Amino acid sequence: MLSGEVKTCLPVVSPKDESLWAVKYDRTYWLYANWEVDLYKYRDALARAGYVVFADLREPLPKDLPRRERTSHFNWDVGLL
Repeated sequence: MLSGEVKTCLPVVSPKDESLWAVKYDRTYWLYANWEVDLYKYRDALARAGYVVFADLREPLPKDLPRRERTSHFNWDVGLL
């Protein structure tokens, strides 16, 4: 369930100028950050940990939202994983 203030396929911008958007598929909402998450260089480590399926998912950006020029390793280097 989303807040009534969040509209699907429209950008939501934080006070730190980080943006995301929400998309509804069936009864599920998916939230997408405005930058790519790229774990490809960690594929071998993930395979050693037991992962066997790797997917490259691309969700179209809302037309009024330019993609940020950066990528994320999803907290890989900060010791959370």
